[in-house]
Amino acid sequence: PRFIPWVEPINVAVGGNISITGVASATSNLTLKLNGTTINTANNATTISANPTITTTCAQQVFLEGNNGSTIVKDSFSFYIAPATNVAALPAGVQEGINYAGNNTSATLVLYAPNKTNVVVIGDFTNWAVQCAYQMNRTPDGNYYWITINGLTPGTEYGYQYLVDNSIRTADPYTQ
Repeated sequence: PRFIPWVEPINVAVGGNISITGVASATSNLTLKLNGTTINTANNATTISANPTITTTCAQQVFLEGNNGSTIVKDSFSFYIAPATNVAALPAGVQEGINYAGNNTSATLVLYAPNKTNVVVIGDFTNWAVQCAYQMNRTPDGNYYWITINGLTPGTEYGYQYLVDNSIRTADPYTQ
């Protein structure tokens, strides 16, 4: 058992469906949206459900709105659908861990993660949100993941983690 609530990862691909149910504490007119598009409405109800098809990768946002005639209450949650992983050779001269460029405004991160399907870097530079722009490249042998992050401020310490297979968050194992 967990004493702290744990969000289970949502593992669905483009073309797959996701089951969504919203519950209101009072009878209301309910609206359920996925990425701003209404996917279901229910009048004078306390629950609403939908089973939309996922049509795009990256960040997804689900919104639930309840209107009882005098009060409007909204709630939402986000999840991430990983795009296909790009396969690319490691840049020359990099090693496992963090590799700083000569100008200290970019860094190449290299993670050994064999038998994994995707890795995304999250951190201060992503507002700790999972973003497609920070999905790492996989080497042709499938053993390493890497990404070069540009636009860093020299002398600034950045916090970051790896999100592996949309379910495992881990610090950089090569840092101290």
